[in-house]
Amino acid sequence: MVDRSILFTGMKHSGKSTLAGMLAWEMRTRNLDLDELIEREYRTDGLVSCREIYQQHGEAFFKDLEQRAAKKLAQEMGRSFLVASLGGGTIENQAAREALAGCGTLVYLMVDIETLFRRIMKGGLPAFLPQEQPFEAFAMLYERRSALMKAHADITVELDDNPVEESFRKLKSELKEYGYAW
Repeated sequence: MVDRSILFTGMKHSGKSTLAGMLAWEMRTRNLDLDELIEREYRTDGLVSCREIYQQHGEAFFKDLEQRAAKKLAQEMGRSFLVASLGGGTIENQAAREALAGCGTLVYLMVDIETLFRRIMKGGLPAFLPQEQPFEAFAMLYERRSALMKAHADITVELDDNPVEESFRKLKSELKEYGYAW
């Protein structure tokens, strides 16, 4: 049986946080979300989202926070088994990737581009996409990040636009094949 922590990577709205929470509950272990750790790293009193931090301070500032949060996540994974979800862009932050390297099994939740774009746009145009030709910009981002995720992932789970319960069953099946048991 594998006893390494599990980290989920994938594009925004691929199901990382949802599936990580479900898996942690079923495995009776802790679930940490890197975006929440970033938000805690930043705020002093009010609630501020990752989107707001990125919009207010820019990419370099955000990536620095992400790296610090990734180091804290790595420390937590060094103490005990847990399930964690990374941010959609964490894979492009080399310092954050290096902080998390070897800390757990990296699982790439791969979802097709059209499904992801539809899910993303339900919440309005995100800060990382331009007003003009957002799908084209997303397609370039998807290709770049997807290549990195495939290259760094220990396991790739292809998820269709199915109900979350079906995606969870598929994820558990893939993890069992890899040697996880619960």
